Amino acid sequence: MRDTWPDGAYPQVIDELTYNIRRKLFQDLSKSTVTIRHNTSQQAVPYRQLAAFLPGTGVGGAGLHWSGVHFRVDPIELRMRSPL
Repeated sequence: MRDTWPDGAYPQVIDELTYNIRRKLFQDLSKSTVTIRHNTSQQAVPYRQLAAFLPGTGVGGAGLHWSGVHFRVDPIELRMRSPL
């Protein structure tokens, strides 16, 4: 089971081998997969290797994975640059 803490905690979350190479944050296709077919006359077959489509795992799907690209806004960034 995955949890935001400690899996998303610094410095573990920047482990390139675990997360970039072994893809720990992404769905394990040997346990659960999605199927694809190009038209309705074909039989649906499972994906064996993901490329651009990388579903995450855990509560909410890819919550921990996608939180890495949504940075917190600093209070200074919320201030108006000049008065109207």
